[in-house]
Amino acid sequence: LHPTPLMHAHKRVIPVESGDDSPLSGVSVGDEGVGSSSHAVGRKGVSAPAAARAPSPATVVKRMMWDGQHSAAAKSIFWFGCYLWVIGPLMFFMPRLAVVTSFPDLVARLPYETWLIVEPMARVTGFIVCVFAYYYVRTSMREMTDFFRFTVHTRMLVPFLFAALYLAGVLPLSQVLAGVGDGLGALWTALALKKDGHKVFV
Repeated sequence: LHPTPLMHAHKRVIPVESGDDSPLSGVSVGDEGVGSSSHAVGRKGVSAPAAARAPSPATVVKRMMWDGQHSAAAKSIFWFGCYLWVIGPLMFFMPRLAVVTSFPDLVARLPYETWLIVEPMARVTGFIVCVFAYYYVRTSMREMTDFFRFTVHTRMLVPFLFAALYLAGVLPLSQVLAGVGDGLGALWTALALKKDGHKVFV
């Protein structure tokens, strides 16, 4: 028997006639399998292509407004998350302004020692609001319908709770109006869920 060229070949190149644009162009066969600079096939399988870059905030907003690929409920959650992105950083970076705006009648009676407690708590609350804003925006991009539904169950209670606290003399009227805004946002999401064919309470 005469040894064939394949028995002596330690490494050879498989020609591809489709040109340089082919994903198999320049593929080589050796001891480790088939290798290539862009698509490597070896003992561990085929390597995945490079991950796509994340869309910019402007692209995300554009998709939510005009592309028609997101549901009405997702859009309502997205814009409510954007609203929280305004409130959260304001409370974190400018806590005194946030407190003065929310409790104008109370601030005039606050001693300086009380500010030492109120200001850090306002910053903590602002960070928590930013966390919620992140959840709202990211889940809206993933069309997590169950999350949309659960937010309606809790947000719809906010105006009633704030109204009760106002009647008890705990909250000012400005906070009741903010609670009404949360309730309207919950109503928007509930109607959007029904429009998309989903149940609000399950």
